[in-house]
Amino acid sequence: MADLVTIRHLSKKFGAHVTALEDVTLDIAANAFVSIVGPSGCGKSTLLRLISGLIPATSGQITVAGETVRGPIRQSSMVFQSPVLLPWRTVLENVFFVAELGHKKPSTLRGRALELLEMAGLGGFEDHYPHQLSGGMQQRASICRALLMNPPLILMDEPFGALDVLTREILGFKLQEMWGANRNTVLFITHSISEAILLSDTVVVMTPRPGKISEIIPIDLPRPRTIDTLSEPRFIELAARIRSHIGTQWEG
Repeated sequence: MADLVTIRHLSKKFGAHVTALEDVTLDIAANAFVSIVGPSGCGKSTLLRLISGLIPATSGQITVAGETVRGPIRQSSMVFQSPVLLPWRTVLENVFFVAELGHKKPSTLRGRALELLEMAGLGGFEDHYPHQLSGGMQQRASICRALLMNPPLILMDEPFGALDVLTREILGFKLQEMWGANRNTVLFITHSISEAILLSDTVVVMTPRPGKISEIIPIDLPRPRTIDTLSEPRFIELAARIRSHIGTQWEG
């Protein structure tokens, strides 16, 4: 499988005294779901912003689809921890927003938008406004927005971090289903070890700041993964392996 994203000897400093990332080298295969886990402050979100081109690297190189990242890239969509929906727009209009930014006519993408909303469990809510939805429903709408233009790369920065445990578990399984239908390359930041294992083909474990890659762990559990996967011996082994890098600093 060809690599969509390549990162070579990437470092990022903020000012003279804070090194967020140091000498990170990583390949992300096309159509893969890759999670990055690590303690707070290890540079996970910084890495996502560097890949998207929102901030410049101090040193090193990033390429996406063979092109060197020198500024904001068009081959990706971002999902943040907060849904960031426009309150004066309906759910469907919020999903269309990314099409408008790309100078596409929403009418040409109506069928896909409705299909994504149905897949996300939001069928019948397309004319509702964000304040009429729960937090989990709002986040599902933001994921639909990210998927609308079918970008090759989707960057997700702790998208379920603000949700309760039960809701984020439900959304994790829903995201697995939606990713399986589209197979975009996903780079997913999370503090939850269980979430990372359930969703991912590969889990990248990072050290405390300055963030370095501690281990890259292939997740060899069969798909689709269900609630029963959590009790499988291999799942428990993988969770213990990831947790061994993090110790008692973090639970997930």
